[in-house]
Amino acid sequence: MRAADFRFPAEDPAFDVVAMAGLISHLLPPELDNYLTEAARTLRPGGRCFATAYLVDDKVAENITQGCTAFTFTNNHGEYYVNSKEEPIYAIAYQVEYLRAAATRYGLHLRREPKPGTWGTSDKRPGTMDLLILERG
Repeated sequence: MRAADFRFPAEDPAFDVVAMAGLISHLLPPELDNYLTEAARTLRPGGRCFATAYLVDDKVAENITQGCTAFTFTNNHGEYYVNSKEEPIYAIAYQVEYLRAAATRYGLHLRREPKPGTWGTSDKRPGTMDLLILERG
């Protein structure tokens, strides 16, 4: 089954919490859209989705250009970067504003600004991912 077609095995709305730890960094945009749709579908109003991701803002984009991040992410596709052209889902970083807009399309919003990990400010591995808390309206 393709990630873009996966349906969570739950009725809507069934959960107070959905966790997507280490997942978004392996999803291309159509797959990310599907997982955000499924999170919103299965969360009760006020429910939260805890997720980790590699998020790119202006400072992190500058660090990527200078080679000062834990992953190279030199393959820029506009709203997202991939670490490897040959294996794009190995590691994907999203522009924070793109991820915010994608979540909003499906009835989710950032409960607070993402908590930055260390991956975008240091080339030391392992770098920690950024933490997001999305809430269903």
